[in-house]
Amino acid sequence: MKFSERKAGIVAALSPELMERGLRYQASTARFIRKPAPGCTHALHLLLTESAPFVRLELHLAVRLDAVEKIFHRTSGYEKKYQSGTPTMGGSLDAITGNRQLRMLLEPDRERQQARALLLDAPLLDFYEEWFAKFSDLANIDRELNDDPRRETPNRPMPWLRCSTGIIVAWMRGRPDFAGIADAYRDVLRAFSNGFYLPRFETLLADLATLER
Repeated sequence: MKFSERKAGIVAALSPELMERGLRYQASTARFIRKPAPGCTHALHLLLTESAPFVRLELHLAVRLDAVEKIFHRTSGYEKKYQSGTPTMGGSLDAITGNRQLRMLLEPDRERQQARALLLDAPLLDFYEEWFAKFSDLANIDRELNDDPRRETPNRPMPWLRCSTGIIVAWMRGRPDFAGIADAYRDVLRAFSNGFYLPRFETLLADLATLER
């Protein structure tokens, strides 16, 4: 069986329960997505890669808030065709839950059953909903990223994206400690990738200073 057919079979096996929750598969992005409210998107990103004779499975959770991403892309440098798909919060399911068994190799003769058992048990379905609800709320994003801006989080693991999202949300929320948060993020970015992203962060800060809430 071709790898593309194996992937399609796994997607088909997962679809019924997820569709009941409004999550429909979008083949072009390999995501189950839904829009629970205007300007908000929930996504389960299904990463399936061939590791013959197995299929390697990884799942990412993501929430996109258009209001945050609109500000980010004023200075992000992303090509326009990629801007509509960027998440505001997200990470791999195994890292978010701390359960490394949620990233695994699926066996050829029972990969659909394994994927269903792994990703669709009742507690995990409830976890998806709780996670989506939590990070659809700007106040919760603010607490997660900005109460301790030097702390790493599996819900926004890449330092540049974590710092940019954090400072945008701090600005949107009008935090009185905004300047201190910005300084903390400067420290994080100086220590990451030889400071490569720090100029981008300064550009973002300068742009925020021109905006009205």
